[in-house]
Amino acid sequence: VKAVNQQTNVSHEGLSNDKGIFQILFLPPSRYRITASAAGFKTFQRGEVEVRLSDRVNLDVQLEVGDTTET
Repeated sequence: VKAVNQQTNVSHEGLSNDKGIFQILFLPPSRYRITASAAGFKTFQRGEVEVRLSDRVNLDVQLEVGDTTET
C-alpha cells in the first residue's frame, strides 16, 4: 500500500497484515493518492484522500481479481 502526497509527490509505504488491515503512520497533513496492489489482482487507486493533523483515516480497499501480469 502506498500513499503519495499530491502536492510534493513524496511517497510513504505500508504493508497489510493477513486480514488486509494496513497502516501508514506519521503522514504529514495533505491530500494523498492511495494505491494498493498484490500479485494476481488489479491495482486499486484512489485520489484526493485528505489527511489532517491527528487524523485516523479509514479506507475500504477491495482488490479485484485480474491477470497475473497486472500489478
